[in-house]
Amino acid sequence: MDLSEGRRSYTTSRGTTAAACVLSPDAALAELVRRRTAQARTLMTTYQLRGVPALIAEVDGTRSALDASTLYSGPDAVRAALKLR
Repeated sequence: MDLSEGRRSYTTSRGTTAAACVLSPDAALAELVRRRTAQARTLMTTYQLRGVPALIAEVDGTRSALDASTLYSGPDAVRAALKLR
């Protein structure tokens, strides 16, 4: 059986394959990912969040951190954590 049958090669507007872009990202993309990762780490440290999923929600100008336990506990737990009851 030929497993390559039906396989598509996705190309970018520059004519390179998507796989080539992943294997050799351009400098601007690499810098963007580095900056956003650093921002996320700073926020997680500031709000004492560990792991994923995690959410920082803003309600009426007040930010609250919601960890995985809260998020998986359902809508009532989320509303309570955000003081929306």
